[in-house]
Amino acid sequence: MKLSLVGAAGKMGKALTSEVQQNKEFEITNYVVKPNSSLVGVDVGSVHLNEQINSLFCWTSEVRAFPIFPAAPTRLNFIT
Repeated sequence: MKLSLVGAAGKMGKALTSEVQQNKEFEITNYVVKPNSSLVGVDVGSVHLNEQINSLFCWTSEVRAFPIFPAAPTRLNFIT
């Protein structure tokens, strides 16, 4: 399943990135951060995994085109 991770820069984003890298059933296709984040354009792996994974943090004003996996500790919502 392909997912967009909203809130990818935080603690839960880091935990989910690590888990998904180990579980090939899922693939994070978008690592969404706030528009003014200094991480926009930075490799996700270099921040969360200490290795390049060739996926960049991005931002978008419209994420409903993708299944959403929010980096929230208490609930999960999938929007299609």
